[in-house]
Amino acid sequence: MKKSSLFALLLAALSHFASPASAHAFGKPPSTPTSNGSNFPNQGTFSAVVRGMNLSGTVEFSTSGGAQPVEGATTGSGSSGSSQIYYNGTLLSGNAQGNYDPQASTMSVSFEADADGQGQRSYSLNQQVVTTSVFTESRVLPVVGPYNPNPPPNPEQTFTNTPFFQVRLFDCYFINGSAVCSVSKTQQTQNFKGEGNAQYQELQTPPNDVVPRVVTTDLRISVSGTRISDNVVTFATATVRPPSSGVFQSFIQ
Repeated sequence: MKKSSLFALLLAALSHFASPASAHAFGKPPSTPTSNGSNFPNQGTFSAVVRGMNLSGTVEFSTSGGAQPVEGATTGSGSSGSSQIYYNGTLLSGNAQGNYDPQASTMSVSFEADADGQGQRSYSLNQQVVTTSVFTESRVLPVVGPYNPNPPPNPEQTFTNTPFFQVRLFDCYFINGSAVCSVSKTQQTQNFKGEGNAQYQELQTPPNDVVPRVVTTDLRISVSGTRISDNVVTFATATVRPPSSGVFQSFIQ
């Protein structure tokens, strides 16, 4: 064999072992650096953990193929996910939404959830007019605390009850929240993490009052999650409603 032919064979062998395909075949995969969350489809299904003061829970949601702005979960509709949130030991269930923006490398997450209370109810408060030989005084019933008009001994009293106004309530526990998260990826999956705000609502009756009020608690939350599938899942939409209380009708002319 000529020296030139032997040199050509050696050169071909060296070229084969130096190629990327050969390097991969010998157990050294091509380099895939961590990036800002790109190289994944816009659509997919994600799972995340939500944490806050006296709060913990999970959300799952699917994103669409295009980036759409998310301004917060819409009550009773528009859900692309589900949420299970524990606050002060109470489980609240509802909806979740997510939006992946590959250009900004962000994931916007929002949720809303509620738990049953006493539900819808209403009652009337009456105006009671107390008439004696000495004085006339009116009060609204029911009365919180003792009532003592200090009448003279054994007065003749008459009581006249007149409907005064009606209170209508929807009693439940409600929470909603949102966070904008930064997205990153490894060689296998896509992760996101960020902080945001939540608001919890329930009905409470203040001292020396007869009408429950909606009391709001503001919370700071953290959200961390990961991509669990490139497929889109259809989630059932829960009907979620915040509590309400108010005076709706007066009977006094």
